[in-house]
Amino acid sequence: MIAKIAGHSASRRSAAATVVRSVAVSFATVGIVGFLVLLLGPITHRTTVGADNLTGKEKADAVNATRQVLLAAAGGTAVLAGLGFTARTYYLSRRGQRTDRYTKAITQ
Repeated sequence: MIAKIAGHSASRRSAAATVVRSVAVSFATVGIVGFLVLLLGPITHRTTVGADNLTGKEKADAVNATRQVLLAAAGGTAVLAGLGFTARTYYLSRRGQRTDRYTKAITQ
C-alpha cells in the first residue's frame, strides 16, 4: 500500500515537472521570437546609420547590411553562451566523477 502511494506521488511529481518544463520552453521560445522581431525591426531601423539620406535599393541594402551584422552578433553571442554552459557542465561532470571515485576508494 505504501509503495503504491509513493509511486503515485512520484508520478505526480513527474507530471508537474513535465508541465513546468513545457511552460519554461514556451516562455523561452516567445522570448527568442520577441528578441528577433525587435532585432530585425525597430533596432535595425534605429541603428542603420545614414539611411535617411538614401532611397530605394540603396536604403534596402543598408538596412540588410545592418541586419546581417546584428544577426551575426546575436548568433556569435548565442554560440559563446552555449560554449560557456558546455564547459561548465563538463567541469561539473569531471568533478562529480572524481568525487565518486574518491568515495568508492574510501569505502573499499
